[in-house]
Amino acid sequence: MPDTDAPQAAAPTLARFAIPEWPPPVCEARPTEDRIRSDAQSGAGDNCVVYDRETIDTLDTRAVNNLTPPQLAYAAAMVKDGVRHYISNAPEDMTYGLIVHRGCALPFTVTDKAETVFPVSPKTCWVDYARLLYRKSDGRVRAPASDFVLGAIGRAARFERLITLNNWWLTNNPTPRFSRENMRAFIDYFTAAYPGHMIVVKSIPESDPTDVAPILRDQGFDFVKFRFMHFRSPQSPRTKNFRADQNLLRKTKLKTYYANRLTQLQAGECERLYQSLYIEKHTQMNTALNRRWMDLCCNSGFLDFFMIEDEGAIRGFVVSYEDALGVNVGTCGYDLAAPKKAGLYRMLVASTLRKGEAEGLTVNLSTSVPRFKHLRGCHRVIEYEAVYTRHLSPATRILMRGFAGVYNNCLKKMRCA
Repeated sequence: MPDTDAPQAAAPTLARFAIPEWPPPVCEARPTEDRIRSDAQSGAGDNCVVYDRETIDTLDTRAVNNLTPPQLAYAAAMVKDGVRHYISNAPEDMTYGLIVHRGCALPFTVTDKAETVFPVSPKTCWVDYARLLYRKSDGRVRAPASDFVLGAIGRAARFERLITLNNWWLTNNPTPRFSRENMRAFIDYFTAAYPGHMIVVKSIPESDPTDVAPILRDQGFDFVKFRFMHFRSPQSPRTKNFRADQNLLRKTKLKTYYANRLTQLQAGECERLYQSLYIEKHTQMNTALNRRWMDLCCNSGFLDFFMIEDEGAIRGFVVSYEDALGVNVGTCGYDLAAPKKAGLYRMLVASTLRKGEAEGLTVNLSTSVPRFKHLRGCHRVIEYEAVYTRHLSPATRILMRGFAGVYNNCLKKMRCA
């Protein structure tokens, strides 16, 4: 970490909720092939520095200006120790590193074969996870034809050969920040180093406070509507359910607090609660965050941990962070055996909404349970993933665009996402 007297990485500017025009306006309706070819020959990729587990200790954190010191500490630890040290079901042979260009740093992954964990697998994310959503839907989207088409296109396009930028291994990744020159350099580097891989930039919200969507579109990326997020703006009404949850949180006899550090016992309890909810109850495709991940995120200051405790035992927790979008839920866990009237999940959500309201910030409550969140004043916002395939074969590019069209059409009909 840098000395206190040294210049620190600039923290993201926090923004109130706003919905800009979408698709984002750009100077050109679409970038021309000549323009993209000219940019690609600029040699910008030569200025990139990639840090892996052998070289990450040489990173000058003071030279990075788009990430906060806690974000850098988290990313550096994941690179140094390996993702699997913190996420038990992460691929063993996956490449994870940090790429830096003129003060802009982004974590990335490189995979070469089909994986089963959604942060590093478009097939798992866009096909298998979509199938899971179909099964959980209210009947409006159960079409086996769509399911078959998604799977067939995914296999033909070889989705397993993938570079993922802005991959923080969170349910909600921080909104990326970069310039046009930064992204051009990243594209040049990765297309030269991995000419057969497509590039995906994760977590581009419909409300795009950092204005990266026009940059990506200008560089030739296509956009896939990944999922629906649930946002509550500072101007949202305090609904009946919102007020009831706040009263429950205020009057509970359970101990509630923000943890500055986790003991090994607390980190282990958080791991158990998380995995019982996300892995055992929901799906093995979710990331298996372990106690070392909990300890890293809390003790580095990367995430804020709100805890619910009963007689010394953790009954629930939720983690959050602030970025240009506002307050974002990272993940959560709670005792599934507790009676529903205990309201553990309600209190965890209420704590995050209270934090956002107190600071005048938008709150991103992620996906799932849309009716529950709507009753707390939330509304749906689309999250996109940007996909770059212009260096790949025409057949792959056609398949990718066909897949995006089918998937986007399916997502519009989903009410459970």
